[in-house]
Parts: sequence; C-alpha cells; structure tokens
Amino acid sequence: MALAVVTAVVALGTAVFWGVRGVKGLVSLLRSWQDTDPAAAAYLARQGHDLGTAKVVAVLPVAAELLAALVLLTGAVLLLVRTFAGVLLVAAGGGLGVLPPILYAVAFAYWSTPPTPPGGAIIAAVLGLAALVLALLPPVTRTVRRHSAPPPAPAYPPPMPPRAW
Repeated sequence: MALAVVTAVVALGTAVFWGVRGVKGLVSLLRSWQDTDPAAAAYLARQGHDLGTAKVVAVLPVAAELLAALVLLTGAVLLLVRTFAGVLLVAAGGGLGVLPPILYAVAFAYWSTPPTPPGGAIIAAVLGLAALVLALLPPVTRTVRRHSAPPPAPAYPPPMPPRAW
C-alpha cells in the first residue's frame, strides 16, 4: 500500500511539473504568435520552411507536455483510489513523458539549431520514467488487484441459528 501511495505522489508531482511547463510554453507561444517577427518569417523562407509548419512543430512538444500531465494526473488520482486503471494510466503517462524531449529535438532540428531539449524536459522525462517503473512494480499491482477483488460470497443457504427448546 505504501509503495502505491509513493507511486501516486511521484506521478502527481510529475504531472504538476509537466502541467506548469506546458502552460508556460502555451502562453509564450500564444504571445509570440500575436506579433510574428517578419525577420523570423524571412529566415524560415530562406531555409525552405513556411510559418504554418513552424508553428505546428513548435506546438507539438507543448501539447505532449500537457497530454502527459493530464494522463499522469488522472492516473495518480485513480491509483490513490486503488483501481487498476490508475496503474495503467500512470504507466502510460510515464511513457508519454519521453515524447516531449524527442519533439523538442525535432523542433530544434526543424529550426536548424542544435537539437538540445530544455533541461526541464529531460528532468521531467526522468521523473515520468520513475513513475512508469514504480507503477509496474509487483507490490503496487498486487495492492491494486487485492483491493479490487470482490468480497467472498456468503455460504448458501445461511446456517440456521440453534433452537432453544
């Protein structure tokens, strides 16, 4: 039981970390889209890229961060309630946590800059993998399965109470 709670806390912390990063990235993207720099559009045109594709490539890592946060948050809550779906969602969210650093590398390669994702994305990916590993440990799955088993059925017919003559 204790390891399931630790797993839920790690997943919750990772979800908050991904969520804060995703919201900050979304806000900065929306601000930068309001006033697109003509020099950036000209740079992209010289590189053979268009502005619409660049915007989509910039949104993908942020969307992956928010998706991982949502899946981990839902999984952590369900894990605290001791459902097997919580284990599956925490494992899936931890696996999704590897996606944003990869998408950052793709975005940096598209912009023709060195492909180094931000340090926070790598830290969050490691935390997500920790949640994934913790969720799949046997004590966690055993705790969840033991709780979700139905109670034993009563003996049928119920025993009669002794008669007092």
